[in-house]
Amino acid sequence: MKRYEDYVVIQAWQRDLQLPDKLEKLYAMIWNISKDGRSRMRATSSYIAEWCHCSQRHAQRMIYALEDMGLVAHDVVFDRRKGCNITEFWAIIP
Repeated sequence: MKRYEDYVVIQAWQRDLQLPDKLEKLYAMIWNISKDGRSRMRATSSYIAEWCHCSQRHAQRMIYALEDMGLVAHDVVFDRRKGCNITEFWAIIP
C-alpha cells in the first residue's frame, strides 16, 4: 500500500534514457531501492500497478519491457514469513 510520505526520485541520467513516463517511474522506483548493488525491491504486480496507475497485467508487461531493454533483472523467491512467492527486482545501470 502506497503511503502519502512515499515518493520516487527520477535522476537526470534516467531522463536521458527517454523511457515512456510509466516505465521511467518504474525504473526509478527499482533503481532507488537497489542502487547500492545489494538491495532488491520486493513488490507484487498490484503494488507496481498502484504506483504506476495501471492494471496488474500492464505492470507485468512493463517489467518484461525493462528486462528486454537490459535495465532490470528479477528473481522469484519464497518468503517463509508470508508463505508465498515474492518477486525481487534490481536495476542495471546502462
